[in-house]
Amino acid sequence: MSGAVAFEFSMEDNQYGLALTPGFTSDEHNDGKFYYLDAYFALQKEYNKYNVSSDWDGAVTEDCDWTPDSVHKLAEKRKEAACPKKSEVASLFRAKGVDSKPNWHKLPPTPKGAHADALAACPEYSVPPALQKE
Repeated sequence: MSGAVAFEFSMEDNQYGLALTPGFTSDEHNDGKFYYLDAYFALQKEYNKYNVSSDWDGAVTEDCDWTPDSVHKLAEKRKEAACPKKSEVASLFRAKGVDSKPNWHKLPPTPKGAHADALAACPEYSVPPALQKE
């Protein structure tokens, strides 16, 4: 099995997630209860198709400077990413019927709800000493 999977475990305001956690909605049936969503069972079904060892068989690294010594070369040379030119963005805006002009000097406003409830402050984490080496 190769590739990567990215999921949010608990449902957030973006409506992505594998589980509905207590208090996510104001519905009294969700109060204090935990529910797996359809996406959880679909992901579980996909995982169950593969025989994955419970032992970690990845590379053993000693520090953050570690690099693999034998990796397969890419089939194609990777082109370095670059921002589009202003003229390209302006052309795209015109083609899509966007009335405003591209503005690279001002950030858009913060979306509504970004500073509410659990999103109001960054969570505090502590990293166990054994992981601090990595």
